[in-house]
Amino acid sequence: MALGLHRSQVVSGSGAWLTRLRLTFWTIYYMERMTALFSGRPTCLSEEHIDAPISDDMTEGPDSFPAQHSYVRAMSVLGRVSDTIMRANYSPKTVKRVSELSTMNRTNNECIETLQCLLNNLPPFLHFFDQQTPRGEEWQEVQRTCLGITYHITCILIYRPAIIYVTFFDSLALAQESIGDLIDIQKNIDLAVSSAHCLIALTHDAFFNRCPAMKRDGNVAVSLFLK
Repeated sequence: MALGLHRSQVVSGSGAWLTRLRLTFWTIYYMERMTALFSGRPTCLSEEHIDAPISDDMTEGPDSFPAQHSYVRAMSVLGRVSDTIMRANYSPKTVKRVSELSTMNRTNNECIETLQCLLNNLPPFLHFFDQQTPRGEEWQEVQRTCLGITYHITCILIYRPAIIYVTFFDSLALAQESIGDLIDIQKNIDLAVSSAHCLIALTHDAFFNRCPAMKRDGNVAVSLFLK
């Protein structure tokens, strides 16, 4: 950030050089957000100071081939959503009373809408949610799998508070009665479990069918462990 890559006045414009500057910043951005997510530590990138435009595709990238930056754009969205969730759902400064759960639920719903919009705009090779997606090149399979893993971990983080809340009561019915209609606890639990199943299925398919070389990637194992 000392170089100003997070500011629009530094990286806005056309041309391969400025495109690479934007790509550099947003790659660092999503990697930093994911590190904060997986380590449980606060991010060091202040969102209100970032106004750099998102990285766009290059019509002529390395070796004179077009370069797609869809993965970086998608991971940047997940990075922003995950940071929002961590601050809204897991910060000790938030949700101190049951009445505040409605605010948390509203934030979660906004994040879910953002995630749905993300899915609607992914190129076909990143369709991790569709098992019938034709197998792509190895780098495409790596991006598809990593994006899917991060997506499902983000979804689990959205719905996990409902699972924790139930543990304070003798039954789910009592938990739901105490919270009223602020959150549909059973629905949130079902969605969290569904994302966990999808994450495991996606990784298994990548390891044994789509991209066996990923079995040597320790980052995937760490992601599954953290789940």
